[in-house]
Amino acid sequence: MSAHRAFDHIRSRRGEDGRARQGGFTLIELIVCLALLAIIMIPLTAAFIQAIQQTRTVDDRLAQTTDSERIAAAWTHDVRSVSATGYDTDGYCQDPTGVAPAETFLASFEWGGDPSAGALIKKASWMIEGTGPSAQLVRRYCEGGKPIDEQLIADSFGVANRQNLDSVHSTYGTLSAVGLKDATDVCTSTTCTIVMDGTYQYQLTVTRGVPGNDTGTVILPPAPVITGSTCGNGTITVAWSPSASPTSAPISNYKVVVTNSNGDTVNGNGNGDVVSGTSTSAQVDGLQNGVQFYVQVQAGISGQYGPLSQPPFPVMPCATAPGPPQNVDSTRGDGQLTVRWTAPADNGGATITSYRIRARIRRRPSSSPTRRSPP
Repeated sequence: MSAHRAFDHIRSRRGEDGRARQGGFTLIELIVCLALLAIIMIPLTAAFIQAIQQTRTVDDRLAQTTDSERIAAAWTHDVRSVSATGYDTDGYCQDPTGVAPAETFLASFEWGGDPSAGALIKKASWMIEGTGPSAQLVRRYCEGGKPIDEQLIADSFGVANRQNLDSVHSTYGTLSAVGLKDATDVCTSTTCTIVMDGTYQYQLTVTRGVPGNDTGTVILPPAPVITGSTCGNGTITVAWSPSASPTSAPISNYKVVVTNSNGDTVNGNGNGDVVSGTSTSAQVDGLQNGVQFYVQVQAGISGQYGPLSQPPFPVMPCATAPGPPQNVDSTRGDGQLTVRWTAPADNGGATITSYRIRARIRRRPSSSPTRRSPP
């Protein structure tokens, strides 16, 4: 190959390499581009996720509002319609589809004419189908014992790992040993109350259209009024005025319920403390000083309790004055006195930071001069 042709070949290769570099990207250029793209995409992604979360929040609120509206309409209808002896009758309307899902019975309401005259008894049963987030509150309607239809009332109230009767219950229920609310007593002779206590809070009390005269119906007393409280070392004492409204029987007990900031009952093994029906105050022990708690009181008749006092009354146990020092001893010296002691048995619930020593001078009475008789 001649020198001239070799030079032309090299120049041609260089021209091709130059075009390749002009038409492509180096590895560093690609890394820079990806970094810039990440800088742009991260805030856009965060904004997109936030928009989705806000949309879900709005959807949840709309669903809860819809639930509340359906509860109000159906509960009002049934409570206003129920006959004097028609609340919580034996049995409930069966699922009209014939399917038997896991279900929890809440209450039934009956009304209608005399079956002997050919009138059909109408019944509405309130049931909770499923558990946890998939739980649904439904209203089943039947006539003469024959299922007619089933209406979805609420489906956005369930909480994971929580019993149904913790999420839907009544103010007239009681707490069992495991803390579950007994929702079978949703009605008194004059009103019926439903409480949604799951993912949202909702409560509705409706006056019965016909006062109840159910056999064994107990008219539960209204809530007492808390009049004040005092604090002590790990304790609080709460006072209340007794329920004044007439009831079907004398008040047999009061229950004092103390809860923490999470709403958990902290006294009486999670069930509250029960005192006699003549009491107007109670002391609750075993609390932590300097921590705020909330106390409520409810009156009961034969183990059935009326509503809790509202609003929850804030209380806080406090440290008290310590007891006296023990084993006090002293040693006299030349113009001085050394005093020794040990710490009090009761520090009042707080660390003792100082002691105060007070000395008093006790003067001895001077002896009177002895008078001698003249010789």
